[in-house]
Amino acid sequence: MTFKLLSIASVAFGLAVGAAYAQTSNEADQTATSGRDIQNSEVVGPMFADREMTKMRSKEEMKAAWDMLPEERHTKIKGECADPQNDHERDFCDTIGGF
Repeated sequence: MTFKLLSIASVAFGLAVGAAYAQTSNEADQTATSGRDIQNSEVVGPMFADREMTKMRSKEEMKAAWDMLPEERHTKIKGECADPQNDHERDFCDTIGGF
């Protein structure tokens, strides 16, 4: 009986720890994949119409979201735009270039 109870307890503990570890890893991957604001959905997410940040909003909506960011973010993002990592970043940078 003790052996069964210990086995069940260890399985339950393993499942709980595994789920917590998976959640922590996923959050870190989403927000700090590259350390770039241009890829951070918390920073530039409002400029996109979808959660995956693949479809940009209208220029007017993007400008309104851009204006809500602090000046330090503007400087950092424009610095990142000097070296876009892919076509998606290049398109985004082209759009905000006139702001």
